[in-house]
Amino acid sequence: MKQNLLSLLVCQSCNGTYSLAADGQSLVCDGCEESIALHDGIPLFTEPAGEIVPIPKRERAPKIGTTWRRANWVFFTEQLEALPQDALVLDVGSGRGDFQELLAERNSISLDVYPYPECDIVCDLTKKQPFRPGSVDAIVLSNVLEHVFEPWALFQSFSEMLTSRGKLFVVVPFLLKVHQAPIDYLRYTHFALEKLAQEHDFELESLEGFYDPEALIGEGLRNVRWHVLRDVPPLRRYLARIVLSIQFFFNRMLGALLQGRRSSTPESERSPAPLGYQIVFVKK
Repeated sequence: MKQNLLSLLVCQSCNGTYSLAADGQSLVCDGCEESIALHDGIPLFTEPAGEIVPIPKRERAPKIGTTWRRANWVFFTEQLEALPQDALVLDVGSGRGDFQELLAERNSISLDVYPYPECDIVCDLTKKQPFRPGSVDAIVLSNVLEHVFEPWALFQSFSEMLTSRGKLFVVVPFLLKVHQAPIDYLRYTHFALEKLAQEHDFELESLEGFYDPEALIGEGLRNVRWHVLRDVPPLRRYLARIVLSIQFFFNRMLGALLQGRRSSTPESERSPAPLGYQIVFVKK
């Protein structure tokens, strides 16, 4: 268990503090004696949902993964570098530690709803908020919000735990296929994201869409290859594969010619169709 974690936690029933039980198997509230089980040293403030399928660990880096994931890495690098070195950063939905490298030299806590070995605390923040009010300086929320069925409850928890002028860094997909089924629930326009934040005492510092026409067209072509073609008769399927191969080639050529990957505000786009949004909110 991270050394500073206990000092950040507070019992929601009596505002008491937690201590490690004598047997080392749980945390116990000094006030009401509420017990929080430990799983391999990780406090379980909520039970992992039964429908969660644990994700495998994948290597993440500035030049690894999709263009969307690479853009996310750049975004978080820039935002974290701008924070004071002693700022406490909470990585919500940290999973297998995608940003461990970025947070390694930071005062940080990793939180998820599943007890991955890389996380420090397990809690569904839409159901329970175990942190002291105003105890967190910044929150990282990377490709998580679409998996939250009650986003307003999550933002309420964020509003409670963040310091005044604390930062909330969000990246969330928009035109992206269903993933991590069955817990992929929502896609947000930038209008919805702003309204969600405003209703929970946040103001918008910056919001940009990430655009990559080649990736967007490629997603549609891959859907045809792996799903649509399965139901096409053999001869037509064979001809369609030839056409698809040509389209994939020309899509790569188009991407090389346009070099259209960019981040920009929705207002500056004639027809906004981003892969996702990268946002900075500030707690009022």
